[in-house]
Amino acid sequence: MHNFCRPSEDLMQGNGRMCLPKHFENWAPLGQFVNQFQGLRDLVWAAGGQIPSSVMVAISERQRRLHHHNFVLRSLVYDRNDIKHISPEDYALCTSPCLSSILVRFGSFGDRGVIDYTEEAVMEVISGLAPNLAHVCVLSQQFSGEISQNQTWELGRPAWKGLFPGTKEPATDSPSGRGRLQSLVFVSSEPQSIENWARRTDFSRLRCLYIDWDCHGLELAGIASRDELKSLRELKLGAADGESIQSQNSLNLLLSSLNPLQRLQLSGYISPETFNIIVRHHGENLRTLYLIPEANGEKLRNPLIKFSATILQDLASHNKTTKIPFVYLKEAFSNGAVDETLARGIFDLVSANGSNALRYLSVETIRKIGWNSLGAYEGQFRDTFRFFNRSFVCTRPRVCYYGAGSEVVVMELGMAYVKEAEEHWMSMMNDEEKWYEEEVFVQTFESLWSKRTGEGCLEWRSLPLDLEEGA
Repeated sequence: MHNFCRPSEDLMQGNGRMCLPKHFENWAPLGQFVNQFQGLRDLVWAAGGQIPSSVMVAISERQRRLHHHNFVLRSLVYDRNDIKHISPEDYALCTSPCLSSILVRFGSFGDRGVIDYTEEAVMEVISGLAPNLAHVCVLSQQFSGEISQNQTWELGRPAWKGLFPGTKEPATDSPSGRGRLQSLVFVSSEPQSIENWARRTDFSRLRCLYIDWDCHGLELAGIASRDELKSLRELKLGAADGESIQSQNSLNLLLSSLNPLQRLQLSGYISPETFNIIVRHHGENLRTLYLIPEANGEKLRNPLIKFSATILQDLASHNKTTKIPFVYLKEAFSNGAVDETLARGIFDLVSANGSNALRYLSVETIRKIGWNSLGAYEGQFRDTFRFFNRSFVCTRPRVCYYGAGSEVVVMELGMAYVKEAEEHWMSMMNDEEKWYEEEVFVQTFESLWSKRTGEGCLEWRSLPLDLEEGA
């Protein structure tokens, strides 16, 4: 799915929900407008729960993919004593071959104490009722705390009678009676049973899964061990806090049973054995590894690790799992050290078409650091790397002589900050006692620019640009 079709951060946080006025005829011009774009393949709807019929017709006529970011079935939210069939409009949406992705909120009760059967209906939708539904994102419906809602909660929730209570349910278009989801994301909602989802949709087609580990770890490990997640490429497991042997064995079974992943994010307790499995089994295939260790007391010092593919491949091929800080800093030094020569080289590369049209280029080095990253605190990583992460302005004067372009002038910016960082770096390199694990900085520097002492530790040069395809 293209990034444009994904839900916004606001929607993922539960904000931005809205309702449309009942006068759907006012939306007729939008349907006509959409119909004018013959090449349109995807339409994102986030304006309200029910899509006006004119827009649905425009989507259906040309078989466009519909991405519904406010999926609501209002006809299935009703009083316990007033059981209803699903409305024709809601049923048409649930069975539309254009429905490609949905963002939906699950909640047992609605406002004023009514019963909300959206979750049960969605389980039917993912079972093949919507034949081309590929992506589902589930959020939790917030509990309002109204007196009527509390009373309804005490009375209990009647069992769902189906889309058409008292009649035979229509058959799905899926031969196996199972859906074909490619991605399943639980943001602030937890399924009662992930096994139930696996029975409803073919997990062997699933490529992306976001879910909390604590509530579903054992089930998920069992599903993976049966090779039912063989297409999974992206996995995000939240809150793996259990240090019990059973929990860790299940996590290790899951990671060992999966085919090599491309993207993996884990948070919570991560044992050395688990990390070894990640690196050795998935390392050479991973594009992104994102680990958030538990953060309590002394363990707050543990790094939040976010590595690129080349670093992970290096760890996997050379079994350097005990040298993570070294490899992390080596990447930071290699990519972040910018001197005047490199700045000039970047200018020459950008203006390599020979037209001499480029007159001004600002080269600024910015490194994104997670809240718990190694060296995310002032005085260690940031202050030190300010000495290497330098910024320059490259200019080419307009005056040209003898038909040749004038020489590029390179001027360094932020010299006062660089001077402060230089003093910090000198102190770190020459201080015999390392109180804050500065030795890993020293070792990394020496591995790139040889061992130097005194003023020699200020002598470094940027590594050459990697001009290979894909770099």
